Amino acid sequence: MKALTGMFLLLLLKPVIAEVYQWRDEHGRLQFSDSPPPQQLGKTSPKVETIKLEPISEIQSVKPKAGFTSTGRWREKEAAAKSRKKQRRLEREREERRMAAKKRRCKNARSKYRSNQVKSLSASSLSSLRNKHAKRDRLKQQMKENCR
Repeated sequence: MKALTGMFLLLLLKPVIAEVYQWRDEHGRLQFSDSPPPQQLGKTSPKVETIKLEPISEIQSVKPKAGFTSTGRWREKEAAAKSRKKQRRLEREREERRMAAKKRRCKNARSKYRSNQVKSLSASSLSSLRNKHAKRDRLKQQMKENCR
């Protein structure tokens, strides 16, 4: 069984030699085939060119173009793109944190303003009433600033 498998593998590894035929048909189109072109009845046979292909026994490496070497410009572009993407992400996160803090300040200012309105504005003297109005106006101004 091992010998049969070994023979099969040797057959697969054998280089393949093939003939490729090239000709132009009656419409002038270039034709390729592994068999000769069909003969036309009553006409002269078309010109047939046989091309012999050499078997490839090893893999040939392809060198990259000058702009795509390991130290090429594409690495710089890729690094710059990653940097821009990271910068946009950081800016977006910073903006989200800023908006969350603004919402928190707005909520606190509204809470303070409402709690101050619930309390009675009655006062024992005119100066204490003025102070309460001034405090209410300050809280209202803080609420306007934080809740835009």
